[in-house]
Amino acid sequence: MKRWNVFFAPDDGVTGAVPAAPDADPAPAATEAPEVAKYTDRQLNDLIAKNSAKAAEKARADLLGTIGVKDASEIEALKKAREAQMTEAEKLKAELDALKGADGEAKKAADAIRAENAALKKGVPGDKVDRVVRLSAGYDGDSVDERVAAVLAEFPEFIKGPVKDIGAPAHGQTQNEADALLEKARAQLGLKKA
Repeated sequence: MKRWNVFFAPDDGVTGAVPAAPDADPAPAATEAPEVAKYTDRQLNDLIAKNSAKAAEKARADLLGTIGVKDASEIEALKKAREAQMTEAEKLKAELDALKGADGEAKKAADAIRAENAALKKGVPGDKVDRVVRLSAGYDGDSVDERVAAVLAEFPEFIKGPVKDIGAPAHGQTQNEADALLEKARAQLGLKKA
């Protein structure tokens, strides 16, 4: 649909004549944008810290309100009251559960140390021992040595190989032959190896 921009001239309402234009200001007032406040980084950081502290306190109060307490001291009081209401058997059970958890963690740490020892004995370099230990935790086996052996059987690249001579042979010589020739040359020239 096409729109026609049609404007009608205003009339004075009595005679149908165009009303006289009001006096126009020679310099219309410039519309000034409100000045935007400028803040330094320190002021912004202070505002953010203040607002985040307020938000954290409000969130804490809301959380405490949802569980039915006013502040953290009431939580401690409820905890003490609950412990007082526990029977001797319940207290012993809670203590036993805590000890079982600590025992499980100690066994895991001991197995990790045994796996590390087994890996080092089998020739795994020190920088790869942690990987072997982590991998051995996921393998089946009756003992730590069996699990480490299974990892090393699957990933033989973890085991140190024999140290190879560095450098390529030149004209059919091995590196050791080149060292022997250098020693002979130094001896003939009267030079000592530094």
